[in-house]
Amino acid sequence: MIAEKLAQFSQQLQLEALPEPVIGAFQTHLLDFLGAAVAGVHEEVVQAALATLLRVGSLPQSSIPGRAEQVSIGDAMFLSAVSAHSLELDDGHTGASLHPAVVIFPVVLTLGERFGLTLQDLIVPTVIGYEVTIRIGMAMHPNSRRRGFHNTAIAGVFGAAAAAAKILRLSELETVHALGLAGSCAAGLFEFLATGADSKRIHPGKAARDGWLCAELAQSGVTGPASVFEGADGFFHAYSGTWQESVFEGLGNPFQISQSYLKPYPCCRHLHAAIDALLEAKMQGASLQSVDRVEVYTYEVAARHNGRKIRSMLDAQMSLPFAIALALEEQSIPLAAFRAAPANSEYWETKMRQVTVGPQAALNEVYPQSRPAEVHLHWPDRTMKVRVNSPAGEPDRPLSPTQVQHKFLDLAEPVLGVRQVQAVLDLIGKGGDVRALLTRLQPHSS
Repeated sequence: MIAEKLAQFSQQLQLEALPEPVIGAFQTHLLDFLGAAVAGVHEEVVQAALATLLRVGSLPQSSIPGRAEQVSIGDAMFLSAVSAHSLELDDGHTGASLHPAVVIFPVVLTLGERFGLTLQDLIVPTVIGYEVTIRIGMAMHPNSRRRGFHNTAIAGVFGAAAAAAKILRLSELETVHALGLAGSCAAGLFEFLATGADSKRIHPGKAARDGWLCAELAQSGVTGPASVFEGADGFFHAYSGTWQESVFEGLGNPFQISQSYLKPYPCCRHLHAAIDALLEAKMQGASLQSVDRVEVYTYEVAARHNGRKIRSMLDAQMSLPFAIALALEEQSIPLAAFRAAPANSEYWETKMRQVTVGPQAALNEVYPQSRPAEVHLHWPDRTMKVRVNSPAGEPDRPLSPTQVQHKFLDLAEPVLGVRQVQAVLDLIGKGGDVRALLTRLQPHSS
């Protein structure tokens, strides 16, 4: 059974088995997560969630990156996950169509603080969490998306359970039970697209907290079905109808954390290839301000991101027409532009009339293995076509170490200051103490 196969993989994996690039990927994705978490911690949805949890009685047990308050263990996982997902800057995996860091790192960091672990102690649980989350997402995508489910939430809860199980030193059988229990906690709907609602932001928080709790319950003797994935009433039948069982062969070959992407732009990944195409046109000397109209062709899932009402920042971050209109005007794709978009909605909704978006069969055929886009720029006297097969940040087009560090600095320095940011970089490089790291991630710490 799939749960047993995943549990056996988790039980047997040791640090010595990990190639050096995988350990490097852990450090890179941790740094990327922390930048997003610290920058997002003062967003309205995070503030509201924190106020709610404190009001209902959260115990001061665990730290939240970017804040001085402490909350209970599960609440810290929830809040740091919501924070890191609130700006659309978190990492992801193309084939699985999900965001693993925002589910896995909140669990391992919170438990690392609880048990006095080092960052080196967290490498294997993190790799396991990524592997489980991504393989499940790959097995069911895009069928799960067509049914309206958000893979980050519904697959992430299993990865969170597996990562927690490794840190809690669950047996192989207990890990099976944790995964079985997680199947009854999988939830997250894409209906947020209809109104730009905040529900998307809380999806990874719920997955992280519920996955950890499933591991704790399994350790206490609560059982879950070993057939949770492939059973007649199991996860895949309910969430995708069909699935690819072959993706569970060769776990760790390659390790999926090394196959995950980093985001250069603060918006939905489905928009990035089209943005890259416009930026490529600029590099080729095209004058985009004088463009009459733009046609964007892409795969079906991306083409559905055709929203033209900007009522919230999320609306802007999920809209291909907005991203194209923004790229026509700006030299970069700044977070500030997405924040300001709702206040200037009338202007942007007018600009978006220049942009049409539609699926193209040839591009749809290569999804979800890749996320291509072809952009046609029309001037009165000519047309320019630019195709991008793989957006920047994918494993075949990785961000440089300098780009990754600059992204972290841009996000974290305004919250933490230069000295603390440097201390965070040093601790990650040394694989230092988790408690020391989280102390440095608090504003105004000494």
